[in-house]
Amino acid sequence: MSAVPGSMPSQEGRRRLHSFFESSCDRVPSATALECDHRVLTYAEVEARANRLAHFLHGLGAGPGSRVALLLPRSVEAYAALLGVGKAGAVFVPVDPAAPSDRLAYIAKDADVDLVLTTSALAATAAGLNRGVVRLDTCADELAALPTTRPLPGPIGSGAKDDDAAAYIMYTSGSSGRPKGVEVAHSSICNFLDIVPRVYDVQPDDRVYQGMTFSFDFSIEEIWPTWSVGATLVAGPAGPGHLGSDLGDFLDDRRITVLYCVPTLLETIPPELPRIRTLVVGGEPCPAQLVERWSRPGRRMLNTYGPTEATVTATWAELSPGRPVTIGRPLPSYEDGGQEPVDEDEARSPPDSPYKGNEPQSRKRRLVSRQSLTSRPWGKAPLNRCCCPVRPALGRPPSRAGSHAFRLAVLVAVTCTFEVHAPMAVRACCTAATSPEPPMTRAVPRAAAPDTQQVGLRRVAGAARKPAGYPAISPLSNLEGMTQYSDAAAPVVDAPAPMRDRGKAPAGRLIGLDLARGLAVFGMYAAHVGPDPEQGGVIGFLMELAHGRSSALFAFLAGFAVALITGRVTPKTGRAGRQAVAKVVIRAVILLALGTVLTMSGIPVDVILAFYGLYFLLVLPLYRLGAGPLAVIAVGTALVLPQVLYVVQQVIGGSGVRSSDEFDGIVSLLFTGAYPALTWIPFVVAGMAVARLDLAATAVRTRLALTGAALMITGYGGSWLALRVVPGAADAIGAGGASAWWSDVAGYPSGDTLAWLLAASPHSETTLSILGNTGAAIMVVTACLAATDALPRLQSLARPVIAVGSMSLTAYVFHLVGIRLLDIEELPGSPLYVLLGFIAAAMVFATVWSRFHQRGPLEWLMTKATGLARHVR
Repeated sequence: MSAVPGSMPSQEGRRRLHSFFESSCDRVPSATALECDHRVLTYAEVEARANRLAHFLHGLGAGPGSRVALLLPRSVEAYAALLGVGKAGAVFVPVDPAAPSDRLAYIAKDADVDLVLTTSALAATAAGLNRGVVRLDTCADELAALPTTRPLPGPIGSGAKDDDAAAYIMYTSGSSGRPKGVEVAHSSICNFLDIVPRVYDVQPDDRVYQGMTFSFDFSIEEIWPTWSVGATLVAGPAGPGHLGSDLGDFLDDRRITVLYCVPTLLETIPPELPRIRTLVVGGEPCPAQLVERWSRPGRRMLNTYGPTEATVTATWAELSPGRPVTIGRPLPSYEDGGQEPVDEDEARSPPDSPYKGNEPQSRKRRLVSRQSLTSRPWGKAPLNRCCCPVRPALGRPPSRAGSHAFRLAVLVAVTCTFEVHAPMAVRACCTAATSPEPPMTRAVPRAAAPDTQQVGLRRVAGAARKPAGYPAISPLSNLEGMTQYSDAAAPVVDAPAPMRDRGKAPAGRLIGLDLARGLAVFGMYAAHVGPDPEQGGVIGFLMELAHGRSSALFAFLAGFAVALITGRVTPKTGRAGRQAVAKVVIRAVILLALGTVLTMSGIPVDVILAFYGLYFLLVLPLYRLGAGPLAVIAVGTALVLPQVLYVVQQVIGGSGVRSSDEFDGIVSLLFTGAYPALTWIPFVVAGMAVARLDLAATAVRTRLALTGAALMITGYGGSWLALRVVPGAADAIGAGGASAWWSDVAGYPSGDTLAWLLAASPHSETTLSILGNTGAAIMVVTACLAATDALPRLQSLARPVIAVGSMSLTAYVFHLVGIRLLDIEELPGSPLYVLLGFIAAAMVFATVWSRFHQRGPLEWLMTKATGLARHVR
């Protein structure tokens, strides 16, 4: 097997982890090695820092055999310390500064740490470990005076221990009892780095995101393969930017090309990141729909698996849409015994025999303070058809060997979100396990669906059940400690049941909204190029349903768009909030300009885009409100504004709604256009209110469906009754007045009679119309969400419609341009085949385009324009 760039010549017993970095530094000293906190360092600069630290440690007596704990926040100093400790010949022991003090003390004692590298901000924590402490920030001047030359290698003895010295000690999460220190030999990690960069295809021009804390071995996979090939490591943001749309913006802004991520976290990130060419997931089962969502031409998506004791990763598989998700086959030099790829759920089920094969080069390591366990022989039986080896001494079944550590790291980001959004009363989802496992704490986050772009914790109804003999625990007490580390005094808190069993549908949420958008687009097509509703029959009835109600659904979904941009369930605040507001404003201005241009071009259609842009601006001051206040505002505006509009139209001398060729700027947008903002704002506010709800919960969906039905009955039923009870009302409206409770056959309001205020036809701009159309929009959205979740096959059948919905702006403008180019005059009234042709063309284009691009053409341009918001401070 040929070595990848950066691999070292085979010198058994003398190969060292830091040598990979040194090799890259020798090849490309001026290349960027690290970007951290807006600081950019070349390989030569990082090398100089690490060499100074190694000389400094030698001066303190640290060298081969010494163990140095790294109690450091993510910083340039922390990355230099990873190298400097190794260059000094010592073993680095990464610990998380956010860990509870008892865990830190346990690790320091169990690993027999000689020295702790930290900062002044963490000095009090380090002092409690009763070890020698070095505060790197206070030693800066002394370090700067030391030579930048590479220190001489430490003495290599003839014994096996010296010939295969330890590189680092990584502590497990302690999910099955006490944390275990895994001492990984240089030979093992060097073997890993000989293999992984080539398998993962990490290239020198890549920019690799590093988001995991150093105390989890996932960080090893992020950092060292990157440095071994001379690529750029980009340190993740601090605070709440660890997840969701904030992380998506960070990845896009920093031009990340390689991303290592756990599926739970990946579900929160918007997938529109075209620069990412390699995506490595692992640590827990990867849902098939996540593969569908993130796959695109030119991008490799890999699934990896392996416990800490197997030196980071043991197996890998390349994922593709429509194919089963497996953990694949062992990495080269990890024995496979001819095993076939297995399903992830099978691989993580409790094994009958958890041992496999003989210990290869990749797994030369021992358990700290567990000599009797380390010395046990390897078994011969395969791991339940799983080709991932687990040492019998580990005490952790493969179902938890990797998954728990990854989930715990994600919960660090959840904790940050909780701290920022505490007023939203973030809920904890804790289900007490009753298995006789050793006590532990494990709270698993409910990952938000792609459209939520937020992660929260969910409280299960009622108190968490606790096994006999364990004390009660509050789901929100000591959140940080509870979610990250084991606690022998705490009850067992295990992962919740599968989402579908608990009435959740995270996978269908974005898909359901895209399906609703697609239906809204086709409804607009029907209103503009479909047969005339007056022809009657089934076709006429369907066309009548589309008229007005599809545009109301469009406006309702505009409220979702505002909520998604500004934070959905938890509105963004601070800089993130200001940037979100800027995005909405930019989007609104573009829509206003685009809609005005299309309207003035002579297209014989009432173009909604300019109105849409104005809606965004008018509702923006409400973006920080919750679902309750927004619902109250939606109802209030629906009750009041139609009457205000009627009065205003009389005052300005209007005769009701005007046609598209009478566009007169702001007056049309607010009062006299086809979609006057004064009476269409309630739809947008209602959409924002619904978007604030937990749409994954079955109970919420049920209440929404009942609410939608009630609004439809109140609006349409109330109008039907009023037109028959109020004397002369139907006749005053004119021909077709009897059907004005639901149909536009009677025409648009003329403004010459108050009887129009009793109508509920889609474009009557009345209170009853708004109530009925809002109810219809809620029913459509709820049905789409529920259907895409409950009927997986529907997702495949409706994929073309969903593709259109994912690029609704492009699809909408496409049909306007088509009308203009085809010079269609009779609108509506075209033969049915014209409508079907438009729909078919849109579906074909959207389906093909979405196979190669994450966004539609206009959506891509919109994203580029709104990207300017990142400069808002």
